[in-house]
Amino acid sequence: MRKRTTIKKNLSKEIDEFKTVNCSNCEQRSCFINRFCSIQWKSYLSKNKSTQFYRKNQTIIFQDSSVRGIHFIYSGDVQVFKKSPDSSQSRILRIAKSGDILGHRGYGENLKYPISASTLRDTYVCFLDTKNFYDTMKNNPDFSINLALFYADELRKADNKFFYFTSMTVKQRLALILLDLAKSHGTKKNDTTKIDLFLSRQILMNLTATTYESTVRAIREMITTKAISFSDHTVTILDMKKLTLHAQEA
Repeated sequence: MRKRTTIKKNLSKEIDEFKTVNCSNCEQRSCFINRFCSIQWKSYLSKNKSTQFYRKNQTIIFQDSSVRGIHFIYSGDVQVFKKSPDSSQSRILRIAKSGDILGHRGYGENLKYPISASTLRDTYVCFLDTKNFYDTMKNNPDFSINLALFYADELRKADNKFFYFTSMTVKQRLALILLDLAKSHGTKKNDTTKIDLFLSRQILMNLTATTYESTVRAIREMITTKAISFSDHTVTILDMKKLTLHAQEA
């Protein structure tokens, strides 16, 4: 009981400290605000943003809800997914990390979020309402230019995914997804790369857009060739060259 109380106190202290994070001295170096806004504007946003804490498995954005603003992930991991029209199943589109943006897909003609987003671990988020988001773009050219480049990169990745999801085998798809996750969430140690995410077979099946059996079969083959290890919902890439070959071979 004492240990649980201590954990709650530590978490409460951590949340309070996060609420006082100032954009002018923020330690999240990959954040768009930190990288591309002026010092004066960072000071303005520090007073006009809101900070939010989400526990693991909490929903940040609900699909088809009205756009209220844009989220900047300070720390944590978030799965962005889209439900089918009949809501019988959903598809994970990407896994966002610290420094990434959430909610940008909602800006357009009808101002509805076309996706949902939920946390994979405890996550801290900074939020700008729509007015402050628009004002930030108007007053910070570097922010606007790099946001446009970010959108272009998202479209390019979506085009690439469409290609290899329609033209490649399950093993190729899975290998490419693991290579992408290694770039975004990988921690290198000696010659191996650990993907710092909770990756169940169900999540990998969803990312690969195939059946559970096909996913398990592809995982087993990669383990057999010693390209990866898979234990306790953690994927470690043992041999990057072998995994790349899996992505290339039919």
